[in-house]
Amino acid sequence: MIGAGSEGVLVFKGKHLTSQKKVALKFVPIRSEVQRWRAVREMKILERLGHSNIVCVYGLFLGQALAV
Repeated sequence: MIGAGSEGVLVFKGKHLTSQKKVALKFVPIRSEVQRWRAVREMKILERLGHSNIVCVYGLFLGQALAV
């Protein structure tokens, strides 16, 4: 783990398998439909932005909670 944020958000270091680039994996606990909607909206906005000071989104996975 390389960091933690508010409301249980965890950030891990990883590697993108296709490009071999170093990446950050952000795990966001979803406890309601509103939180799910907000998380998806955030990722969709980040996908559209292209700037050197803004993270690049490679993908989004919505699934069951995982024990880490």
